Amino acid sequence: MAPCFVSWLGDWLFNIYFTNQLLTTEQAEEMTRLQVAIPRK
Repeated sequence: MAPCFVSWLGDWLFNIYFTNQLLTTEQAEEMTRLQVAIPRK
């Protein structure tokens, strides 16, 4: 049971990490888009 639990926990943490990376990337791209859209003074 231990190895199975560790494997599940690892997959769960990886999914959270991977999802966070995607969200962070999308937010960064959105920020870049906003900065480009706003004319610099």
